[in-house]
Amino acid sequence: MKNKFLTKIFALLLIITFSTPMSAIATTLKFAQISDIHYNPDAPRPENAKSFKMKFYALPVLDDAAKQIKEEKNVKFTLVTGDAADRPLSKDFEFIYKYLNQVLPTPWYYCLGNHDVAAKGDLNKQKHIELLNKINPKGFAPDKTYYTFKPKKDMTFICLDAAYDNKSTPQGYLPPEQMM
Repeated sequence: MKNKFLTKIFALLLIITFSTPMSAIATTLKFAQISDIHYNPDAPRPENAKSFKMKFYALPVLDDAAKQIKEEKNVKFTLVTGDAADRPLSKDFEFIYKYLNQVLPTPWYYCLGNHDVAAKGDLNKQKHIELLNKINPKGFAPDKTYYTFKPKKDMTFICLDAAYDNKSTPQGYLPPEQMM
């Protein structure tokens, strides 16, 4: 008796699954993601650097990424996930945000990274909100450093902000208001 019931349920699920159009089952979206550009106009040449990081090459690497995005078909947007500049300085972020507007072939959204705000620099979270809304108003929230956006009606992206406003650290923190 129990096996017949399970067999009927399984058959019903198969009928529903195979009679539903594939477009209703799976929604696809093609987007690009760029992270950790670490633009720094004062970065030393590689032969003088004391680090393995490629800060000196930030713009050529970004140009190459933008070229690859441009060559890829049907990319709807680019998600830039933090650390666009290496130091929390307004002038560096203003430059790189404007540069992203020039080189990226898609609209772009930004999520803060751990190098984006800190005690050593003039850029805090409020200034980021103002700067991003001036340079890229459709790619950031008008009043918060965390937000959601819907690239398609049945899809939501959530950009959280785990950066501290007063220190640069690899350990993040999500305040309770972002967890709701």
